[in-house]
Amino acid sequence: MSQPSLAVIVPTAGRSAQLIDCIASITQSSLVYSNLKIFVVDNNSQEPLSRLVKQSLEMFPNVEYSYCPSPGLSSARHHLLKTLDSDIFCYVDDDVKFSASWLDSVTSAFRDSSVAIAGGPSIPDFQGSIPAWFWDFFQPTPYGGWACPWLSLLDIGHDVDNINPNWIWGLNFAIRREALLDCGGFHVDLVPKQYMRWQGDGETGLTTKFAAKGYKAVYRQNSLLFHQCGADRLNPDYFAKRAYYQGVCNSYTELRRMLRGEQTQDSPVQQVNLLKRALRRSIRSIKNFLPALPETPAPVSPWAATAVDVRARCQQAEREGYLFHQREAAADPALREWICRDNYFDVDLRDLAER
Repeated sequence: MSQPSLAVIVPTAGRSAQLIDCIASITQSSLVYSNLKIFVVDNNSQEPLSRLVKQSLEMFPNVEYSYCPSPGLSSARHHLLKTLDSDIFCYVDDDVKFSASWLDSVTSAFRDSSVAIAGGPSIPDFQGSIPAWFWDFFQPTPYGGWACPWLSLLDIGHDVDNINPNWIWGLNFAIRREALLDCGGFHVDLVPKQYMRWQGDGETGLTTKFAAKGYKAVYRQNSLLFHQCGADRLNPDYFAKRAYYQGVCNSYTELRRMLRGEQTQDSPVQQVNLLKRALRRSIRSIKNFLPALPETPAPVSPWAATAVDVRARCQQAEREGYLFHQREAAADPALREWICRDNYFDVDLRDLAER
């Protein structure tokens, strides 16, 4: 069977130092692979940052540069869909490093024509000291191993065929181009703060559609990436910011299901009234919101006690993000229409700036 053609696509916005490490690691492992293209999609809104990206890529002549003016990660991911005809699109974050086995593993996964999406582990590449509370934010997966969704860290420990597509995460996300188009692409993701009301649920919306359509997803242990984790993330402020964003995503997911009639058969007017009533109840309850604390004082792990305050802050931030988005949607029919879109291929968030 012939090798599928691969395109590694690295969206970037403001992380030129990490980008160099990322590109250097993939170019080293791709020297013997002729059916591969590597693209950096520049999603910076400031010219000085774009100049840094261009300068960084001068040392990598086999990497192509493309500029995407529409803000947001989903726009950058969709940017090359119309002009690039590679069989497999491999989306990675600009702060990962590729293992020596990644490229062979991804290529091997897609030699099976039934595979539509593939991913693998993303383990931490710590750039500094690690706070004790951090270890309490890990959890087991249904397939074994562990995950830390807060920093997109995952290591199941073995190959998994027919894995739930929601366990293929965006920093290590390889997908057949035809399946990506069939499922309507990514929902809006990682938008600048001024566009937060237009935020969607990113690759989760896409992988949920994958699961509904029965596409096959696989996890390959050798498709290993290293995710750079520095002091800018290993702190309570970042975790609270991430929790707020997750609250907005959760609200989008719930509203999309309701407004598109996937959970209810109510009319649009009834749906909006239900939304407003639920929102009023949520606003009243937030005044008395407290995180659920264990009745026994003994922590379940040596570091759990230090994580209580961080968790409480994250729970509050997630709820605030959820309520923010619910309020915005209840008040704005244009936002509700946006939430219900079939796809976001050709949108430009700058067109929404005045709304």
